[in-house]
Amino acid sequence: MEFINEYTLVHFLLCFGIGRITKLNVIWFLILSIGWEFVETFLPFHLAVESYSNKLMDIIANTVGYFLGRYFRINFSMNKWKWSN
Repeated sequence: MEFINEYTLVHFLLCFGIGRITKLNVIWFLILSIGWEFVETFLPFHLAVESYSNKLMDIIANTVGYFLGRYFRINFSMNKWKWSN
């Protein structure tokens, strides 16, 4: 088992998109993120079989991606830019 795998990047990118596009509350995001890793332990698919260290890394990647997405949504919103002629 690996600490980081290709799905960790998928977790990061997906949660970046969630943070960037939606206004999902932090608490709900954490519940969904941790809840998904819990559900993965019971899924009968080979991609869901991972070590607990990898699950922890996925949650960290989720959280970093989400907060980075939120940062970009707040600080780089197109509504802040004024286009002049």
